[in-house]
Amino acid sequence: MLDHRLKGMEKYRYREDAVEVATAFFDNADGLVQDGPIRETYNPLTGEQQGAPNLSWSAAHLYMLYNDFFTEETK
Repeated sequence: MLDHRLKGMEKYRYREDAVEVATAFFDNADGLVQDGPIRETYNPLTGEQQGAPNLSWSAAHLYMLYNDFFTEETK
């Protein structure tokens, strides 16, 4: 999953690269940046839907990923 890859990049001191990938993901993920359902999974490069929409696990998971890279405590 994307979060494991990003956390791995961060662990090996590639945080700036991880933030760049996370930014591209959140900028492109349908349902996260515009009206629409949060999807089960997304293509990390294009943001296209993969899987079912409107899953609460996905919402919680993406919220945790966002907090890991974009909240004041993590900058």
